[in-house]
Amino acid sequence: MEVELHKKLKERGLRPPRLLVANGTNGLWAAATKAFPDTAQQRCWIHKNRNILDKVPETKRATVHAELREAMHAATEVIARRRMESLARSLQVDYPKAATCVRNDLDRQVAFLSFPASELEESAHDQSH
Repeated sequence: MEVELHKKLKERGLRPPRLLVANGTNGLWAAATKAFPDTAQQRCWIHKNRNILDKVPETKRATVHAELREAMHAATEVIARRRMESLARSLQVDYPKAATCVRNDLDRQVAFLSFPASELEESAHDQSH
């Protein structure tokens, strides 16, 4: 279904996006890859953070959430990856499901950081109009 939708959008003039942001739905990623093979794929941080936070007790959520925000706002992809791996290591013993969730799909999680900041700001501005 998503492939057909993308096909129809392309027929109506949609240019392939440079970056697609979506939740972790595998069907969507597969369809997007077929429709736009050269488009970078970005995992939605809000959905990912919720998935991770659901796997830690309430008493740890504020600390984990702060660490996730630090990774999300990292200046570079390398720094973001280091922060995510550090968080995963800190969770590994007591909360292994949370640690696994942190590590899963990390390439998509930090994809936006491969774009120059000026392009992201321009894109965000374009989307607001």
